[in-house]
Amino acid sequence: MALLFTCIRLCSYKLSHYGYRIMNPPRINHALLQLCLSSSTTTSSKFQKKPFQLVSLIHESYATEEAWNSTIPPAPESNPSACCSWSELFTRPNLQPIIVDVRSPKEFAEDHIHGAINVPVLNDEEREFVGGLYSQGDLVRARLHGASLVCANISRCLKQLADEYESHLNTSSNSIHHHHQIINGRRRTIFPNFLIYCWRGGQRSASLATILSETGWPGNIYVLVGGYRSWRRLLLRQLDAWPRWSMPNPFWIISGLTGSGKSLILQELNECGEIVLDLEAIAMHKGSMFGSLEVASLQVTDDSNNDDNNNNSNNNNNNASIHSITQKRFQSRLHQALMITKHKLTSPKNILWIECESRHIGPLCNLPDSLWTRMRSTDPQVGTHRVWIDVSEEARIAWILENYASVIQNIPQVLHILKMLEKYQPKKLINQWIKMFNCGDYTGLVSGLIRHHYDPLYRKNLHQTIQNAKSSGLFHSLHLDSVDKSTIQKKLIPQLLDLAYSTPTTATTTTASAADPHSHRHHHRDDDNSVNDCRSIAGI
Repeated sequence: MALLFTCIRLCSYKLSHYGYRIMNPPRINHALLQLCLSSSTTTSSKFQKKPFQLVSLIHESYATEEAWNSTIPPAPESNPSACCSWSELFTRPNLQPIIVDVRSPKEFAEDHIHGAINVPVLNDEEREFVGGLYSQGDLVRARLHGASLVCANISRCLKQLADEYESHLNTSSNSIHHHHQIINGRRRTIFPNFLIYCWRGGQRSASLATILSETGWPGNIYVLVGGYRSWRRLLLRQLDAWPRWSMPNPFWIISGLTGSGKSLILQELNECGEIVLDLEAIAMHKGSMFGSLEVASLQVTDDSNNDDNNNNSNNNNNNASIHSITQKRFQSRLHQALMITKHKLTSPKNILWIECESRHIGPLCNLPDSLWTRMRSTDPQVGTHRVWIDVSEEARIAWILENYASVIQNIPQVLHILKMLEKYQPKKLINQWIKMFNCGDYTGLVSGLIRHHYDPLYRKNLHQTIQNAKSSGLFHSLHLDSVDKSTIQKKLIPQLLDLAYSTPTTATTTTASAADPHSHRHHHRDDDNSVNDCRSIAGI
């Protein structure tokens, strides 16, 4: 570790040091090293070194309570020294830090904290190589190579930052990295704060934090205790706890057969100012076997850097470009959406609108147990209402043909999906559908699919839930003549809102027999509605 920090000091003195290879770490210029060590003890009065600070997650809601079921992970990592809490850091006006993920690009692509930018201190190949040395037991060689690679990579990042900073000083233009304020009549540059994390809050995050401290970065520098691993533990705990105990408002589930316009209804409810949880948008998948093909043609907004939209593959004759995200990424997006939704549900009268979904949205995204249980509940004390949208088959087919027009163009993938249905349908029927598709009889194809596949499957999966909801007085039905924006906006939405807000609410604060393990804590942050910065994930 001492060697690592020594090399870091060398990089902070000379930012243009690049020469390195994985098998040949850079040689240290001892004269330059001595000069660096001596000069690092003196700093200018304007940019004085200050140590980085630790940020802990253990004070967040549901972080340290005893596990309430077997799926709950351990608590986030704690630290014996004084730490700043996550919520405290992100609720400071104008001081919210830029979140910096220093893990490799592959790790970042799998999942990351919402809003984070990726500044890898080791790329994928380098991380794999150093990890291989560790697994072989060659710890000294692994540390030497790791330190040399980290130093070389950080020097490039710092040089880029220095060049950009100098450029903005020369042009006197505002930078995305800093802004200006008038303080006591004088124009001063306000530098951003950085919150840095790696996999487990180890040497990778400490390396970048240390060099920023050594260079005298004017802003505050923070390191997340336990790194991404601790963040995942907190996220999974809150994903399970929030629908159980922190979202007492009534859920209204929009149900209906395929092509009933359920997603369009959610969009119109959102336009009306209603609180909507769009699970398909979060999963970036429409739910059906053709769902990924439709979403692939849409632009879906995620983080500020749109990282989930940079995962496109090239179209060719044999392989379609299908947009998908990992289960971990889905959970992070859902966590962010639930956090925002919680802070919107400020009144017991607020309703949360959700489209009826299966447990699995697409091939990769699975709903957490607590949310799934809440959505399927037929207990009057839980307060989950179900609205069935009754639409004629003709209107549904017309909507499907319009909504999936781009899917039809992806001939190889459509044929592939139709052949996959052989596990559910007779081969003779599959061949008929393939023939219809090849002949351009899309109306016949859609009609066959909904009559023989989608409608029977939907009714089978929901039959018992619907019957129980009817018995509990939680089932409602509305008729829709045509699935189009105008009809839904002018006719269905007024009826839907009148129905929902005239129905007595019976929702309670818990959806399980177990009591809220968080209720005894005095520093409950879940009801802090002052937090409204969605980008920063404050108030978790």
